[in-house]
Amino acid sequence: MPRSWKTRRPSVSPVVRVLAIVLIALPISMTLTGQHRVAEPPVTLAADEAPCSSTASRSGLDQQLRRVVELELRKLASADVPPFNSYPHDAAPSATSWSRAGAGAWTSGFYPGALWQAYELTGDPAWRARAERWTPGIAPLATSKLHDLGFMIFDSFGQGVRLAGHPDYVATIRTASGSLDKHYDPVIKANWSWSPDPFNVIIDSAMNLELLFWTGRRDNNVRFLTHAHDHALTLLAQHVRPDGSTFHVVDFDRGTGLATRRYTVQGYQDASTWSRGQAWALYGLTEAWRSTGDPALHEAATRVASWWVSHVPTGCVPFVDFDAPPGPGQVRDSSAAAIAASGLLELVRLDPNSPAAPAYRDAAVATIDALTRSPYLSTNPSHPSLLLHQSPHWAPRGIDTSFIWGDYYVLEAIARMRDLPRTDLQQWPVGTVQASSSDTNRPQGAIDGSLATRWSALGDGQWLQLDLGSARPVSAVRVAQLAGDRRSSRFDILGSVDGRTWAKLLGATSSGHTLATQDFSFSPELVRYVRYVGHGNTESGWNSVTEFAAFGQPGVLPSAVRVSVDRTNLVAGHPLVVGLRVVNAATNVGVSGVPVQLWQTVNGVSWYQTENRITDSAGLVRVTRSPTVPVTYQARFPGTNDWSPSSSGTAHVTVTR
Repeated sequence: MPRSWKTRRPSVSPVVRVLAIVLIALPISMTLTGQHRVAEPPVTLAADEAPCSSTASRSGLDQQLRRVVELELRKLASADVPPFNSYPHDAAPSATSWSRAGAGAWTSGFYPGALWQAYELTGDPAWRARAERWTPGIAPLATSKLHDLGFMIFDSFGQGVRLAGHPDYVATIRTASGSLDKHYDPVIKANWSWSPDPFNVIIDSAMNLELLFWTGRRDNNVRFLTHAHDHALTLLAQHVRPDGSTFHVVDFDRGTGLATRRYTVQGYQDASTWSRGQAWALYGLTEAWRSTGDPALHEAATRVASWWVSHVPTGCVPFVDFDAPPGPGQVRDSSAAAIAASGLLELVRLDPNSPAAPAYRDAAVATIDALTRSPYLSTNPSHPSLLLHQSPHWAPRGIDTSFIWGDYYVLEAIARMRDLPRTDLQQWPVGTVQASSSDTNRPQGAIDGSLATRWSALGDGQWLQLDLGSARPVSAVRVAQLAGDRRSSRFDILGSVDGRTWAKLLGATSSGHTLATQDFSFSPELVRYVRYVGHGNTESGWNSVTEFAAFGQPGVLPSAVRVSVDRTNLVAGHPLVVGLRVVNAATNVGVSGVPVQLWQTVNGVSWYQTENRITDSAGLVRVTRSPTVPVTYQARFPGTNDWSPSSSGTAHVTVTR
């Protein structure tokens, strides 16, 4: 990113200047080669600054994230106005639209990148069309001398290749890689950031390496691969301290390749840890390890991640600098938390059996939970940003606003949640499986528990269908794709009770970065048949599924049923809202995810079933009716283990005007 937000360096207090003089006077072995947190004792967290955690259930969090994605889609759509080469950048707390910047801003790739992520989360071609409208405007910068080409080009054009297979985007990525590689110095073994003289490298540069790694792998360009690997190792050696915290900027002598100065421009002081810089390091070093398999980079990524997890405060959102003293300048930076959460999820995906993986996973999930509700979530539909309380750098009086990169990384983290296997839901047994058609890879290959077998069929709209034997509450599917680590597949999930009438449960695009399964969640629906409808992949029109399963929460037999009628709407010509609530008698708490059969009668003798529903997070099912004669409604609940017409519990309410 640029030398500072709005190209200025934050003001430095006299105390900091004195401290800087003291630090310069310290032994060279300590300030230049030892990578120590200079003159700083080990950090001990206060009781109210314990590592972040969350008590939210996975099902509850999924419901929350679905609402957040719907909110963000509306915000992204409202920003989709010309000119399409002037990009959302920042928004003050009272703003109703984004302040924009040209394609040359380091942030230009984030809005088109967020549009691509909207396409990934929904599978809706309309979002792809929006992304394709905004991406090309950044192309002229591929030949520039800017050092943030990874942010600008790979977060836009790279997403387009990953999710839509855009072959015409590859040339732009290749050109940008060549431009960035010109920053490389063979003595220092790194790319310069702000200036080649003095030659400085910022920790943010870790985020631009994926551009070189991707092009190097695709084109078998050893030069790009080597230089990117060298740069990552230089960051490890010169920016990452032994305890896992990080310096922001390091200057180098081009003649000797030695570091001459370590300091900050966006943090509190040279020896402190700027929170977004720490997040960049966590995310970027994880990507570098993924691209190289280098154990040294693996160790570095985990060291940086462990430092983050052990130092981030209660609430999961750090202050703009971990070491700044309390005061007006010590504001939070929710964007740093979003970047770190996304990086932690990727680290868990790559190394799920690591002893540290549970702590990383819990911290990431807790952070996403915190970011997607008050006070960090902007539910104001007029405010353009999803994420509030971001700060570009430390300042004496603090800066508290919103930036487009915060929304980008929140969406990415939500998408990466799909890589965490669901452990809170039951996999429903499959009675039979069938497909619209197939080649020699038959439908059974997708439900045998092996990623080595598959179902395959060529053509848009080909489907694979599970018969669960009886109606079940389904709220997630698990899907794995053939060659899923190099191509994305677009698909819909449909559900039906009778195999004749179908409802769309989900539209999505697979990540394109894993051969393993991904879990896709949606609002619970009571269905017997679950159908995967494929729309091809980014390389061809083939639909090739190696694993497909349906999941849900088993029906919980309620020990009591409370029936309530909302009589606030007894107005002629308006429908009456009937609320049927399932509660636990012992706790009086609503039971969510319970299948409910709704029946009604007008004479008390002849009953007929009207629909199947599932209780919401409050244990409630709302039915809207406009009866002209007295009608009695009945809610019937199935047994604990199976769906059955027999009733385990019933409740009645008679509705009249």
